[in-house]
Amino acid sequence: MYPHAEAQTREAKLVTIWTAESRDKEGKPVRDPGSITYSAAIESAATLDTSPDLSDFAARVQREASRRGFTEAQRPAVLGDGSSWIWNTARELFPQATQILDRFHAKEHLSQVGKVIYGDRPEGKPWIQARYDELDQGRLKSLVQALHGHAGQHKEARECVRYIWNNRHRMRYPKFHKQGFCTSTGVVEAGCNAECIVTRSYAAEEPPIPIVSWMIC
Repeated sequence: MYPHAEAQTREAKLVTIWTAESRDKEGKPVRDPGSITYSAAIESAATLDTSPDLSDFAARVQREASRRGFTEAQRPAVLGDGSSWIWNTARELFPQATQILDRFHAKEHLSQVGKVIYGDRPEGKPWIQARYDELDQGRLKSLVQALHGHAGQHKEARECVRYIWNNRHRMRYPKFHKQGFCTSTGVVEAGCNAECIVTRSYAAEEPPIPIVSWMIC
């Protein structure tokens, strides 16, 4: 485990668990109604890299994941918002898991960049939608090129390029969808500082795919 400034405060953290065996109209995994369970506490997600012990939050995640069968999954996956402490925790607890950047958070970044560039001008909405489409279609090269066009004047565009570069292997959404993975949690984020979601979903004629996900609220 690596110490990280984002994870060092003791704040309310919520572990949320649900299943996602259902499919939407597009055939993508969605959360099953009534399948959510919760575990919350005020605790830290930080620990020294020399410590043999898990942080309080990591220990909670491990307990919940074990209780829900995540540790026995053949094809586990982890969703996160891109924060490095989340990936570090996931790597320590579930090194075999596929890491996926939550599409909801990726789109939030793109939306913020678009608003900085265009403000209230009407050109903003179509620009943002074009970036959403590139993201959903896995056209990261085109997405980064569009951001580079504004990087000279806007630091938010430069930061977004860096965000995408650092998470590019976690943003292969078309591939993840074909594999039956969820790529966005769809959870209402309110009143919490972090979430863990263990999700089960089915690809065609394949075993359940448990997914663990953290987000910063």
